[in-house]
Amino acid sequence: MAYYRDVREYLNALEAAGKLVRIKQPINKDTEMHPLVRLQYRGLPEEHRRAFFFEKVIDIKGRSFEIPVAVACYAGNLDIYALGMQCKKEEIYDKWTRAQSYPVEPVEVRSAACQERVISGNELEQRGLDMLPVPISTPGFDNGPYTTSSHFVTRDPETGQYNMGNYRGQIKAADRMGCYAGNFSGLRTHWNKCQARKQPLEVACVIGVPPNLSYAAVARIAPELSEFGVAGASLASRLSWRGAKASIYLYRHNRRLSSKGLFRLVKASGKDRSANSLVTWPTKDWVFLST
Repeated sequence: MAYYRDVREYLNALEAAGKLVRIKQPINKDTEMHPLVRLQYRGLPEEHRRAFFFEKVIDIKGRSFEIPVAVACYAGNLDIYALGMQCKKEEIYDKWTRAQSYPVEPVEVRSAACQERVISGNELEQRGLDMLPVPISTPGFDNGPYTTSSHFVTRDPETGQYNMGNYRGQIKAADRMGCYAGNFSGLRTHWNKCQARKQPLEVACVIGVPPNLSYAAVARIAPELSEFGVAGASLASRLSWRGAKASIYLYRHNRRLSSKGLFRLVKASGKDRSANSLVTWPTKDWVFLST
């Protein structure tokens, strides 16, 4: 069986397996969305917990978003995780062990659906990230919207090896996102190296990847391994990757690095400017993911 081509295909598989709840009525992303999903974790047996797909999203001001939101679709319970890995629950451990032992590196492709629409310059400064339905995941405690299913990709300035890790991204402005990387994270290692070399750190924030890539991003794998190679091995075939804007694609172009979702070039000096930033996504069938 071929692996899921994209998140849409994966969500369809979840729904067919009875593991996804589709909510058609409007829901407030700032006050209602995450509390509703969390109710199932307050006593509901694990096998009954499901992912949620919100078709009509509004914010606290009543503004509507064109983009739907999926929550808890990667690992809402063990059954969902096994569907994401395309294996039985009892086979997950062995599949991960093999993937880390025999990584399959990605191949580069020339085009990617997520590059169909690019937001930059004045439009980015005025609208940018505000166009995305980023939820407030813990109303009453979080100081604003944070991306949670956000995969930050950086490149080692010395070796060129990529690292992908999952971090919360704080929406600070339409053209600016903050990220906290712990002392032992790959992103922090690359940041420190760039600071020492006095050069910018190229960063892509990727939202909407197929599940195997998200699983690799949150796993503690050996520093010398690539999350992309491990993800490729977990599905027993090569990932396609497009160097600077993609669905699992990734490539470099004019010193930019981006992928399916949002993008930010962070200055190693700490001076944050949007001149080299952009947001990119497909022209249709886009889904915003949150954990």
